Amino acid sequence: MTRGGLFTLMLLLSACGGTGGGQVTVPSEPSGTLQVSGVELRTSLAGTSRPSVRVQGVLLDGCTSLGPISQRREGRTIIVSIPTIHTGASVCTQVAQLVDLTIPLEGDFPPGEYVVRVNGVERRFRI
Repeated sequence: MTRGGLFTLMLLLSACGGTGGGQVTVPSEPSGTLQVSGVELRTSLAGTSRPSVRVQGVLLDGCTSLGPISQRREGRTIIVSIPTIHTGASVCTQVAQLVDLTIPLEGDFPPGEYVVRVNGVERRFRI
């Protein structure tokens, strides 16, 4: 490995390190939300399975990861929250991480119109 390549590798490996003697502190509390770039509903043609939502988004740096996904219902609106957790490191690799998730929607879906909202991005669908 060349001297420049070794330096780059060392820089990348240390980018998410904390300040506590090489230890990385990982907060357990969400610090933001996934930046959503697309929401697509998936339902079976026969209407026999539960609908799901495909979510595409971006994590903006190497120190950010997804938190626990939650959903709740308000009538015929399903609200999906996808939080993010940042390690707290002051220096992070500035490489965007693409996210592509399929999330089954919870509950019963009698025929009708619904709205799904994922981190503020809405899509309407009919069962």
